[in-house]
Amino acid sequence: MRAETPFASGRAFYRFSLNLSRPGFAAWPVAAVANHSQSAEVGSRHFAIPAERRLINELRAGIAGAVPKRAWLPLQGLSA
Repeated sequence: MRAETPFASGRAFYRFSLNLSRPGFAAWPVAAVANHSQSAEVGSRHFAIPAERRLINELRAGIAGAVPKRAWLPLQGLSA
């Protein structure tokens, strides 16, 4: 098996998560699980991820609801 670059892995992950929205789902990444070595090991074992592959992220997914209000402040609101 040819090693996949982190860029290719990330691209595939984000395409997958974006494609979840087509049938009306929403997904939220839970990168902390994949970034914590013990948690990643447990997740890889639970989902039978082969040793030559790696867990790059996990998603919490559900049925999409209303679009939340934008959380960013306008630039004018950041000045003192």
